[in-house]
Amino acid sequence: MGGIVLNTVCSTLLKPLNRPNRLVVASLSLVMVLVLLLGGSTPVNALDSSFLGLQELRDYRTAVGLLKAEDYRLARTQYRKFLRKYPESDRRPGAYFGLAETHYLTDRYDSAAVNYLRSLRSGSLAAKYVKPALKRGLHAVLESGRTDLTPGYVEAVQRESAVVDEEIDRRYVRVLRASGRTEEALKKARDWYRDQPESPFWRYQMGVLSASVKEHDRAVELFEPLTKGDTEYRDRARFNLAEALYEQGKYDRAAEYYRSVRDDAGFGSRAKYGLAWVFIKKRNMNRARKLLRDVAENGRTDRANAARDLARI
Repeated sequence: MGGIVLNTVCSTLLKPLNRPNRLVVASLSLVMVLVLLLGGSTPVNALDSSFLGLQELRDYRTAVGLLKAEDYRLARTQYRKFLRKYPESDRRPGAYFGLAETHYLTDRYDSAAVNYLRSLRSGSLAAKYVKPALKRGLHAVLESGRTDLTPGYVEAVQRESAVVDEEIDRRYVRVLRASGRTEEALKKARDWYRDQPESPFWRYQMGVLSASVKEHDRAVELFEPLTKGDTEYRDRARFNLAEALYEQGKYDRAAEYYRSVRDDAGFGSRAKYGLAWVFIKKRNMNRARKLLRDVAENGRTDRANAARDLARI
């Protein structure tokens, strides 16, 4: 009877498996036959365990295959099924990573951020996936605004410090800044800026963070070199320099830099709004109203603030 059950199970398993797995099952079958011939009873628990192990492996490989084939919808479904079916599996960290990939590669940053973090938290994620999980997870936090996940990523970055490189730290500092953890971000940025004083990225981050802690003189010093030339930081540095000068009460210089920000730049509307406040401070209400009306009607940002201020002056 045991031999019949064994042959039935093995023939069922052999059909969908590739050659290496067929050899594994065939070897298992031979061992079981020898046990029966020697007068032993069929070790049903061992057989069940082997069957489940092969089924789990097959389900996992199916999900991986769908991900590699860029069938993200089906891969997502398969990973979810795997996670529900095998709650104690050692492959769960990899499954969470794969599930996160299906979201990240389709711009579903909210779910990607959640599942990358789960992959880092839920056990021993394979070493080759730790760095991409941190890198893409932090980027997903920035894109989705899920700063509520920041504490989990802080723990992960600290735990996996051996693999953290500059690219990860760039995203990490931005996540800390977006989460209001300014002092932590400033400490990390200061370390990198000390090693790379010519880096526009770290100079800009240091400027923004210095302004955040009311060190406006330091912010001005950091932003000024970035306002020259045709660099990716030029317009944002000009805007932030204008903001720092405004906070210092240097309204004429602030106005000069607000005006220098291109209209098509991401900071264009904010620069017009800032310039309007320069005119308010200088009691030139007509010019202030004109700018506020323009921002309220056409601005990409600050439209509500401009409308509110326009009604007040």
